Amino acid sequence: MEYRPEVDGLRAIAVLAVIFYHLGIGGFSGGFIGVDIFFVISGYLITSILQTEMTAGSFTFRTFYERRVRRLFPSLCIVLFASTAFACYWYMPDDLNQYSQSLIGVLTFSSNFYFLGETDYFAKSAEYLPLLHTWSLAVEEQFYLLYPLLLLFLVRFPRRKQVMVLFVFLLLSFIGAELLSSKKAAVSFFLLPTRSWELLLGGLCAYALEKNTSCFMKKGWAALVGLAAIIASCLFLNQQSFTLGVLALPATLGAVAIILYAQDGTLVHSILKNALMVRIGLLSYSAYLWHQPLAVYYRTVFGGDAIPVLMSVLLILLTFLLSFLTWACLENPCRKRGEKAVISFKKLGLSLAAGFVLLLGVGLYGDATDGLEKRFVGTKFETLLATIEKSPLRGLCDSDRSGAESCEITDDPIHWAVLGDSHSLELGYVLGMELSAQKGQGVRLYSYSGSPPLYLSDATTECVLWTKKVVAEIARDPNIETVVIDYRLDEVFGNDLAWYQGQKTSIGLSDQEAMWASLRREIKVLMYAGKKVYFVQQIPTLPKNMSDLLRSVQDNGDIYGVDRSWWQQKLSFVYQHQNELRQIVSRYIDAADFLCDAEHCFAGKEFLSYYYDDDHPSLTGVKPLVDELLSFDQD
Repeated sequence: MEYRPEVDGLRAIAVLAVIFYHLGIGGFSGGFIGVDIFFVISGYLITSILQTEMTAGSFTFRTFYERRVRRLFPSLCIVLFASTAFACYWYMPDDLNQYSQSLIGVLTFSSNFYFLGETDYFAKSAEYLPLLHTWSLAVEEQFYLLYPLLLLFLVRFPRRKQVMVLFVFLLLSFIGAELLSSKKAAVSFFLLPTRSWELLLGGLCAYALEKNTSCFMKKGWAALVGLAAIIASCLFLNQQSFTLGVLALPATLGAVAIILYAQDGTLVHSILKNALMVRIGLLSYSAYLWHQPLAVYYRTVFGGDAIPVLMSVLLILLTFLLSFLTWACLENPCRKRGEKAVISFKKLGLSLAAGFVLLLGVGLYGDATDGLEKRFVGTKFETLLATIEKSPLRGLCDSDRSGAESCEITDDPIHWAVLGDSHSLELGYVLGMELSAQKGQGVRLYSYSGSPPLYLSDATTECVLWTKKVVAEIARDPNIETVVIDYRLDEVFGNDLAWYQGQKTSIGLSDQEAMWASLRREIKVLMYAGKKVYFVQQIPTLPKNMSDLLRSVQDNGDIYGVDRSWWQQKLSFVYQHQNELRQIVSRYIDAADFLCDAEHCFAGKEFLSYYYDDDHPSLTGVKPLVDELLSFDQD
């Protein structure tokens, strides 16, 4: 097919949008939509190539997959080696174990399934996953396995029927994406069946341009509208409101408009074929591979979710420097085939196979040895690492993941309930084990990850409906005498401080007031039902994951977290309204009273870890809170 420089210009927009988003550069809240644009471009280019070869009768699977291997794998291999080397050097066992599992996912073209089971793409924790971005490569690789077979079957039919079949697949995929986005957003986001409509959009562009391009001439305004739609999506979409489906249409249809209508002579064609845009587009694949590990490892080493502007600029420059070197030394030379080949496919294939086998061995060994944890036996880190421990029932008891409404910690008769988000999981588990041992009583845990107190919300989302249902269930259960409420508060009630994290609140002041009213109502409903309600105020949030803070352990085993004054300022809304809750609940616990002294809040003391990441307590960290709760019951 004929080279189109404006398509590389479109690639440049897509990769810059993704990079700016992952670096947290202001104004690009919807930059993640760049991946959707990449899918449209990939669908267009692959279909154009397959269409031409199949029509001419020259298509072979060997040639097709040789091109894919030459295009994708050399750069991927070098980035994986560099990323893995740093992970093995820097990561503590839990993080290295998680990295090893994600590495296995990348090498088996299944990282989208791995990350579906491990994280939400938009979660804070995702900012610490160096291989998260490879989910989109897995989707494309899976598409490349199936799509040639489909086109090879369709090529025997008239062109119109081919288009109809592809459009039906596109429509089914889009409907599936839209329906799943409201209930199973992660499934919709990560998997091929609900992403294939974007690839097929690009594929239909290839069919539209196959026979005649004259009908797309002199309609440069359409390309301009498409470019505007893409820019608007990058600027105005955000992770809170985005769902895959309708909201992805402006950017994806914008990409379609550019592919179809940005013909030579149009304004958009002139913008996108600019030498700088084309060069960035040529480097886009390598830049996409490099940017995520660089951003993650910066956050890992230096701490904080927010990357300073100057450092963001330096990371972008480093990304494109590494991208240029990768493109010039590997990607471009390895792509050449036939007489122009720098390396034969046999030699390249053997080299890549050796590299991938070695990486797979590292991943399997890292997973099998729990992140090489034995290397720390006998060191000061041994006890610290042993106490970075989360609930063994976390997966089962998180309603967002398990789909279950609640879980019971032991088989003892239920007298207690714990209600909250993911912050309640460790507290509920330790409380359940202690009650079972001391009194033969059981705990029913109601936990929905990422769900703040939403009792008064009119929304019909799954977590809102869950909250209303379980509060009513707890209220009418005569066996439940005591309810412990434990939510993460700083994401919705925290101030936008830039001291170490620059963590933004999820909602504005008026919504904070409404959310606080919702929390009060939730408590009152349970109190009016005759329950004793104990409220636990969240533990302070750390500047880094616990495993990264271990390196700063002092000789006495203490690990500094944050200044207590900073935490009180961060959570000033809660502290200002605290007395409102103290007056209505049976007992009120401020976790900072147990993890902080007058000046400092600690991530750990005496070689014991109080956290297992940057905001969730470890089983050790909740133990003093559980002891306090049990002491109330003895009063």
